[in-house]
Amino acid sequence: SFFILIVILGFLLLTGRRAGIILVTFGGLGALFHNNFKKISILNIIKNVIIILLIGLMIQIKPIKNMIFKTSPRIHSILYDDISNLDIDRSLLIRKAMVEKGINLLNSNILFGVGLNNFNKSETEVSGDFDGSEYVISKDIFKKTSSHNSYINILAEGGLFLGIPFVLILLFIIKNFISNFSKLNDFDIIIFVSFSCMLIHFYYINAITNSLSWLNFSLALTTIFRIKNKL
Repeated sequence: SFFILIVILGFLLLTGRRAGIILVTFGGLGALFHNNFKKISILNIIKNVIIILLIGLMIQIKPIKNMIFKTSPRIHSILYDDISNLDIDRSLLIRKAMVEKGINLLNSNILFGVGLNNFNKSETEVSGDFDGSEYVISKDIFKKTSSHNSYINILAEGGLFLGIPFVLILLFIIKNFISNFSKLNDFDIIIFVSFSCMLIHFYYINAITNSLSWLNFSLALTTIFRIKNKL
């Protein structure tokens, strides 16, 4: 399992997936050490702290830092540079602009949105009401550019007609996972970790139509119904 996790992280490093590598790291470790979450004790808390400290110390080793820099300067920047540098990070600024575009598209048709798969085909005025907007607002990014955000994409393309049912599904899954946490077996906890990381990643990527996303939804719902029906 560790080997597979390292291979996946290596691939994410090579492709410069910043949000992906962070979430897969924590999600993968959460899945591998899931027993530490279910059986909360002082010993398990100490184990978790030690694991986090070891990871933190390992990525500070100079050869590893150099390897990360040579492979992906973008990931090196988010791991080691001053966090204030993110204020001028073009990728994050484009995401902020797409959030503003999505809200404007939603306001133009709050009930049904602009239609499925029409986000990157629609144009709307974006004022750039966020810090660093001057770096991206004049760029040709407001057409043929992904929303980079699954939640914004659903609201902009489907309006409240699609957004409200989607939010209700999320709330149903989260509520039942939390309320039935003591009843979860090992596989259930891993599904919960995967689902939680996916929800965070949804804010940084438009993957709502990805089949693997809905595999996560189906696994989560199957787990909940199995527990509710005591199967």
